Amino acid sequence: MKKDNKIPGIISLIFIGGLFMTYLVYNILGLFKSSGIIPLKELEGHIHKGEYVEAYADEITGPVYMVSHTLNGLIPIGTEYYYEIIDKRTGYAYFVRASKSFDRKADAGSVVSVKGKVRSMDRDYTDYFIKETDGLSAYGYRSGYAGEVLYIDNFVFFNSLLGVIGVLFTCVPIVLLILTPTARKPVNTFSTFDKVFVAADVIAIFAGLFIIGYTITFLF
Repeated sequence: MKKDNKIPGIISLIFIGGLFMTYLVYNILGLFKSSGIIPLKELEGHIHKGEYVEAYADEITGPVYMVSHTLNGLIPIGTEYYYEIIDKRTGYAYFVRASKSFDRKADAGSVVSVKGKVRSMDRDYTDYFIKETDGLSAYGYRSGYAGEVLYIDNFVFFNSLLGVIGVLFTCVPIVLLILTPTARKPVNTFSTFDKVFVAADVIAIFAGLFIIGYTITFLF
C-alpha cells in the first residue's frame, strides 16, 4: 500500500520537473535566437508573428506610446516604451518595444541594431498604433506589418535571461534542500546554520517563482 501511495507523488514530481526543464530550454533558445547566435531573419518588408529578426534603424522616433503597469492598481511595477524605427535596408517602418533610454542610441548619422522577437500588439493599444501607421503612410513610409499590428520586442534577450535565472533560483535550492542532511533533521534540532540555510533556500525559491511568473507573461 505504501508503495502505491508514492506513485502519484513521483508522477507529479516528474511532471513538474518536466515543466521546469521545458521552460528552461525555451528560454535558453530565446537567448540564442535573440542574441543572433542562432541566425536572425533578415528583414525584407513585412514582419510575421513569432519571427526573430534584426533591423538596422537609422531613424528612431519616440517613445510614441507608454504603458504603465501597477499591482492591484496601486503599486507601480514597470512601464513599457514603444518606438517607431525606419529600417535602413528596407525603408519600412516598424514598431519596437524597448527600454526608456532606447532613443538615446540614435546619434546623428548612426545606425542602431535592433534584435528581437515579433509579437502582436495588445488589442487595447491597437487603435492607437493603426493611427500611427496612417501617419507614417502620409509621410511616404511603408508599414512593416500587414493586417494585425505587430512589433519587434527588443526585451526578449533580457526576459529569456530572467527566465533562466528564475528556473535556477527555484530548482537549485529545492535540490539542495532534498540532498543535504538538514532536510532529514527534526526542525527543533536545527542549528543556526541550518535555520539560515533553509531560510535562504526558501527566499530563493519564492524569488525564482516570482521571476518565472513575471517572464511567463512575455512568452507569446
